[in-house]
Amino acid sequence: MPRKTDRRTFIRDTGMSLAALALATHASGCDGGTSVPPPPQNGVEINGNRLRLDISHPDVAGLTASGGFFVFQSFGAIVINVGDDTYRAFSSVCTHDGCTVSQYNGTRMRCPCHGAEFTREGAVQKGPATRALPEFPVTRSGNVLEVAK
Repeated sequence: MPRKTDRRTFIRDTGMSLAALALATHASGCDGGTSVPPPPQNGVEINGNRLRLDISHPDVAGLTASGGFFVFQSFGAIVINVGDDTYRAFSSVCTHDGCTVSQYNGTRMRCPCHGAEFTREGAVQKGPATRALPEFPVTRSGNVLEVAK
């Protein structure tokens, strides 16, 4: 015969199960979500606080299209093409809760963990974040972009 559970035990156990589920869901969303294009393997060089991208290399060529972007988690940056052959780079660490800002739709960057959105200038477009994403300077020499932290 099944054991009878009192109300207090049922509420405690249900609450703990829901908390564990919420924690697991939050943790799985913080890896950048599924919209992150795979980081290019070739055409990329990270040297300390510098990220060099050879945009003529096929692995990085997606960045040359207006709206193109890549997230470089090991460098902590999202590099976007805002159009007119202009590139910008920002910290990919969301200022709300430290998740990876991993989505860009041509006008806004988005953190998939809690839905914070940032303009292509890094300003907060939609909370819960309240601070802009730090921007990193981008220089271009021929087909090479260099991002400095």
